[in-house]
Amino acid sequence: MDKYYGRRNRRTDDVHKVPAPPRRRRPAPSRAAAPQRTQTVSKARKPSDEAQQPKFSEGESVQVLNIFVCLGAIFLIAIVLLVMTVLGKREKESPSENRKLAEFPKFSFSSLFKGDFTNGITTYFTDTIPGRETFKKFNSSFAECFGFSVGDVKINGSLKKVEQEKFDDKGVTTTKVSINTAPATTTTAADTTKTSDGTEKTTTTTKSNQKKEEVVKIPENTNEGKLLGSVVVYGSGKDTRGLVLSYINFEMGQRFAEAINKWKTDLGDSVNVYAMPDPLSSAFYMPSNMKNMGTDQDENIKNISAHLKGVVGVNCVNELAKHMNEDIYARTDHHWLPLGAYYATKTFAEAAQVDYPALDQYDKITKEGFLGTLYTYSNYDQGIGNNPDTFTYYKAKNIKQVSCKYYDTSFQPMNPEKPYGTDESGLFYDAMEGSNCYLSFLGSDAQIVEINTPCKNNRVLVVYKNSYGNAMIPFLTNSFSKIYVCDYRYFNINGVDFCKKVGCTDLLFTGAISLICSDVGIDSINNIRVQ
Repeated sequence: MDKYYGRRNRRTDDVHKVPAPPRRRRPAPSRAAAPQRTQTVSKARKPSDEAQQPKFSEGESVQVLNIFVCLGAIFLIAIVLLVMTVLGKREKESPSENRKLAEFPKFSFSSLFKGDFTNGITTYFTDTIPGRETFKKFNSSFAECFGFSVGDVKINGSLKKVEQEKFDDKGVTTTKVSINTAPATTTTAADTTKTSDGTEKTTTTTKSNQKKEEVVKIPENTNEGKLLGSVVVYGSGKDTRGLVLSYINFEMGQRFAEAINKWKTDLGDSVNVYAMPDPLSSAFYMPSNMKNMGTDQDENIKNISAHLKGVVGVNCVNELAKHMNEDIYARTDHHWLPLGAYYATKTFAEAAQVDYPALDQYDKITKEGFLGTLYTYSNYDQGIGNNPDTFTYYKAKNIKQVSCKYYDTSFQPMNPEKPYGTDESGLFYDAMEGSNCYLSFLGSDAQIVEINTPCKNNRVLVVYKNSYGNAMIPFLTNSFSKIYVCDYRYFNINGVDFCKKVGCTDLLFTGAISLICSDVGIDSINNIRVQ
């Protein structure tokens, strides 16, 4: 086809050509223009894209909401705890923890600049939160939702399986220790004789403290135990019992024995020295499914006795085992009950060869509602909390002839010498109730108590103990003429010098084995000897 449309002129044979209208073609953009066009389109679309996107994503909105809710809740709780008394007034004591709560600090410019005043305020408000007992129970119930189960045992704390060491007496040479029954500072006419040169000579009476007795086998406890907090708990209702484990091993026991041996070396043969680690209730009532969770306390006490030199080892496990069916240990507290302390102290009295009256020579005082420390240690287990102990303690018939003087830990007289609340003798706090029942004798540990008794043997007993020893002291008012009760954890003077100053004839180290044979206990016993 031709490029031009037209018609032929037949007369002239000329072709009259008419040009076709030009096609409209879009000119190709130059390379420089293309980017400009692209940018123009992009700029045109950007505002519409931003308009479609929200300022926060859905997830971010939830996070912001959570932050405001949490801050609001914290602020509201802070106002309630600091100002309002709707949840209850601020208490001065904690029944479940058996302790006094923090007091509001006294202001002074010195304490303010040191930071003690502001720190004291923080401690006060933290320790005295209204409704603290209710919150603790809730926390205990909440904590029960965590952990895992192994069989019938609920685990929500650290569970330790320990090596069970067995004491082997083969190759061990047992040396009999003789007891000096003569007074150290005073003598009687019967005790003195005249020599050829006219001088007086004191006669020392010695008796062997060794005796053999039938070993009582501790029966197996077939109950299923569970670990709650740091406490093993088993049973139900009034049979619910909490147990504290012992992790003392032979090496620590040997260190304890060596520490006591040094006291004997310092005091010499005129002073009888005794080492009596007291077993915990777990030595007798440990459930069979958890029996390897703590060390064997009887074996450890035997090991300690084997390393003593010139010191009388006292092991009361066998005597306590004879009375396991009696109330010798608290179910809700880590201490033994006074009845258990009576049987244990009997073992010591036999070793010391002093008088020790039968239990029927004491007056009994009974109190209900003793809820001890294991309620707290078990993270407020309701089985323990709902089944408190019955607390029974004993007063000797000669209690009216007993008198006490109280000193601070530096052996300076306290004012008043007999603390408010004690009975006529000054030995018992009869008003103690509930979780404070174990404070019925001697009260605080941070003091030195001098006890004068009607006993006429002129023997002076010094006791270095922890709180287990408190329950033993009332049973010795017929055994020694004078008793000094000291806690090795709160003693600020030289212990050897103290013994010499008061005319000590007998020195007893006693207390819960888990504490007195620990690093802290051994260090304390060493420190008070040389300070």
